[in-house]
Amino acid sequence: MLRKNKSRASWAEPLKRGREQLRSELRSLALGEALPPIRVLQEQTGLGRVRLERILGEFEQRGLIERRPRSGIYKIGSDPLEPSVSMIELVICDSFSDIYTSHWFSAVVAKTLAEEAGRLGFGLRFQQFPFQAPVSDYEEFAAKCEVKNAIIYRAHMPDMARIFESYGIATVSIYPRIVQRQATNVLLADEQVVSQQLNHLWSLGHTCIGYFDPVKPDPYILETSHLIRREAYYRRMAEHGYRVEPHWVRYANGEPTNIFRAMESLFARTPRPTAVIVGDNQLTSVYRFLEGRGFRIGKDVSVMGTDDLPDAVQVHPFATTVRNPRLVIAQRAFEILQGRSRGEDVPDQIVVEPELVVRESTGPVEKKTKEKEEL
Repeated sequence: MLRKNKSRASWAEPLKRGREQLRSELRSLALGEALPPIRVLQEQTGLGRVRLERILGEFEQRGLIERRPRSGIYKIGSDPLEPSVSMIELVICDSFSDIYTSHWFSAVVAKTLAEEAGRLGFGLRFQQFPFQAPVSDYEEFAAKCEVKNAIIYRAHMPDMARIFESYGIATVSIYPRIVQRQATNVLLADEQVVSQQLNHLWSLGHTCIGYFDPVKPDPYILETSHLIRREAYYRRMAEHGYRVEPHWVRYANGEPTNIFRAMESLFARTPRPTAVIVGDNQLTSVYRFLEGRGFRIGKDVSVMGTDDLPDAVQVHPFATTVRNPRLVIAQRAFEILQGRSRGEDVPDQIVVEPELVVRESTGPVEKKTKEKEEL
């Protein structure tokens, strides 16, 4: 019995060493490159033909290599279980409440990243910091971090990626508040978000369009994406010759009280907007306000959402919105980290286009609709 166990161990140990050596060989190759010939692989691993073929068969079944008759063995896939990319730190630079509130954008992004990581076979470990945490907090974390891959979400300082890279941690930045100088930034085309919203409303005859900004202008808080969107709204309206009344642009975060106050300001004065652009997490409160004042959504007032969060289909009528392609951005982030682990050149920036989703909350301007006077 002891002899049998020893035999199994003597068979398994060379296989394990050979498997790791071949994985290392694959990691050194780019996709499409050929492995050394079988004879060379036998010399490098010290394995006989039978054991080597067994490992190659495993890799072939997992879609990592392809045998081409009279040509050789080629790398066609990446191993999601490679030690260099098997665990990833998700560094969240956002308020603590957002990530645990299902209808907030940060929570939906975190869920999308976790699901895609699971599908690819990665481990994803969450590390959350308070909004605008000092540099020292990130330096302390990076210095102790054993994982060598990180995704930074909503970076709010220009050199955050540099901190992680200086400790040998490969980094990709998604949805940064401020674009990172030493990492690939995966961004949403923010101007296109507003352009698609306005183009859709203009096509329905709307020229009086209100706009909710979720971030109050503050010289000490940089929110690049929201700044780009707000400026795009003003510029695009001006380019088409449409006047923007001062009371049409309101600040409102996700709190119902703030949303109701903003809606009161928006509709208390004339000319009143026939359409309003809001965040998806504001839809429920916006609908309640309009319905409480007797406005028919999609008829008297069109409501255009942003991001295509779950809220957009939890209100009635379902909300027209612009989809923020969270899954595509998650996939690009993981691809960048995999590429870096293979020593490939990666781009400094990837911009992902949004997608218009038309539902029932927007409709053509009804010219004969009597304006509501009682609010």
